[in-house]
Amino acid sequence: MNESSIRVENFRRVEFWATATLFVFILFFFITDSVGIDNSDLNPPNKRFFLDVNMEFDYFRNYFLPQLARYITLFSCFLFLNFVIVPQMIKRQQVYRNVFIVAALLGLATVIFGVTATYTRAYIFPDYATYEDAYARIFLDAFLHSCRLLILLAFYTVLKYTSVYVLLHSDKIQARYPAVTRGGLIAFVVWAIILFLLAVGEADAPVLMLWGIIVPVGIAMYWYSFHTLIPQSLNSRRPFLLYAGKAILTLAVTSLALLFLLLLFVRHS
Repeated sequence: MNESSIRVENFRRVEFWATATLFVFILFFFITDSVGIDNSDLNPPNKRFFLDVNMEFDYFRNYFLPQLARYITLFSCFLFLNFVIVPQMIKRQQVYRNVFIVAALLGLATVIFGVTATYTRAYIFPDYATYEDAYARIFLDAFLHSCRLLILLAFYTVLKYTSVYVLLHSDKIQARYPAVTRGGLIAFVVWAIILFLLAVGEADAPVLMLWGIIVPVGIAMYWYSFHTLIPQSLNSRRPFLLYAGKAILTLAVTSLALLFLLLLFVRHS
């Protein structure tokens, strides 16, 4: 096995274990939040919609079990598509069969999301004249949601294979751009993987914003420190103090800029 194959294999292992670890954590916290607590004290995001229409809300029937089924479906489809189907399609192996499998998985996901939504979104039934109209709306939304997830997977695939190319040629890239290190590239790839999975898993907006902003800033600070701040500070009488001062100043300016952008976003929302 040559060095390129070893790097690709290492990347796949990082990707798989990052995915599995995140899924385990999501399930762990999702389940532990539901155990040992009175269900009436739990406030899932859809509960208030049931209360608004004076409809009885059952935590397990209208939230926990449907959401658990959605998580398992997302994880299973992602693993199968990302690690089996997409690599074969990239290599143009059994293209028609794989296209059919993708379409079948899209249909299966639509059915599962639609069925689970009849429980999590049961509060919309009073808004429609007939059950058929409500079911049509629910399953149309489920289909559109499945299509959005498939598009997200396509963007993720482009990002992943671009990252693989970058990792395979990291020595040449680092020779041309000294600020770009292999460790920084790996950190960026892991960040992108987890950000994608958080988006697919419908994580809360604050979690997405924190992960989407803080981690890239940390990676950029890592690159900037090793390429600029540390070399500039080594020749001074007190290199550590000089570096710490510059780093704190850089973080302060960056934090103020990010805070300003965040306030604009919150105000616009």
